[in-house]
Amino acid sequence: LPRGSCGRPAGPRSVIPGWGGGEYVFIHFCSGPRRSDDLSAAVERDCAMHGLPVVCLAIDPVNDPTQDLLLEEFLHKLYDIVRARRAIGGHGGPPCATFSRSRHRRLPGGGGPRPLRARAHVWDPLEHLTKREKQTAVVGTVLALLVIGLLGEIASSGGTVSLEHP
Repeated sequence: LPRGSCGRPAGPRSVIPGWGGGEYVFIHFCSGPRRSDDLSAAVERDCAMHGLPVVCLAIDPVNDPTQDLLLEEFLHKLYDIVRARRAIGGHGGPPCATFSRSRHRRLPGGGGPRPLRARAHVWDPLEHLTKREKQTAVVGTVLALLVIGLLGEIASSGGTVSLEHP
């Protein structure tokens, strides 16, 4: 892990709730609510077993409405953490509801949500959608691209990253 002068961690101070600023972080984007057996808990547990001071930031507006990647100020705070080389890793699972392949399969009886994207053009909403469906698809696209960008920044700083869907 990178160190500042006097062997102390370098980087921004307390800019995200749950993080004191001195520990390194693993950022779990679009994490959903924290659970005792989730990825964040496993990373914290494994790091603690090896004596590494790592805090997992479970980023999701479900957990805290101020932790929304669509809020510019919050997004800049995350980039500050990453660019200060405080993030040793990250994982992202952008909202799967708009990318899910299950939308392309009809449920018995013909029910279920309809597709919002074409398989050949996953970043764009289908033209025949309602205004609300298009907005949902666009928000899903923006969140996916933001997560991919943040994971890329973490990786380019030497961190380990992973991405699940889309």
